[in-house]
Amino acid sequence: GMDSARTVRALVNLDHLLLSNDAVQATYDEMLSKVRAIPGVAGAALASSDPYGAGRAVSAHTLSRDADFFWPPGSPQVPIEAAVGDGFFRALAAGSLRGRDFEPTDTRGAAPVAIINAPLARILFPAEDALGKCVILPRRAGERSGSCVTVVGVLGGVWYSSVVNRDKPMAYVPLAQRTGYDGVWRPRGMFVRVEGDPQSTA
Repeated sequence: GMDSARTVRALVNLDHLLLSNDAVQATYDEMLSKVRAIPGVAGAALASSDPYGAGRAVSAHTLSRDADFFWPPGSPQVPIEAAVGDGFFRALAAGSLRGRDFEPTDTRGAAPVAIINAPLARILFPAEDALGKCVILPRRAGERSGSCVTVVGVLGGVWYSSVVNRDKPMAYVPLAQRTGYDGVWRPRGMFVRVEGDPQSTA
């Protein structure tokens, strides 16, 4: 899933600054630009939290089969959705990604897109290639319906919370297409991949 040996995660929270949505985004853009310019940094990207250990349960399904078909009430394997910034998988050297990474153009005004991992692709589209297909990702916890989201990438199985949990179904959406309940865009983490030993990078 990612080059974990050379990746550092930093928790970032600007809530106490009481900035507007535009100011929050500008501040994060500036932070990213400065981090990417540090010698030895191979890539950096934002995420809503830790997409490898946090997220929200989402009853992902397709146009032809509803959520109850894939995830009956009480199902222990409901997928996890995480929001990540543009270029996230490129920055973390996720070589198992088929299709494309999220781009700066994947904003709230653009067509909604998603990247899903191979375990979820096998469940939703067992006899088809998931790339270009429509998935339904309900916006709020407990909802079991929503709008069509186009799959633009399929990621090889990645571990979630534990290296033994590689088959957890996962869906990723662009940070710029997800906001909090108050409409404010709030990343919570920055992931930085370095060229050598993370401890030696300033």
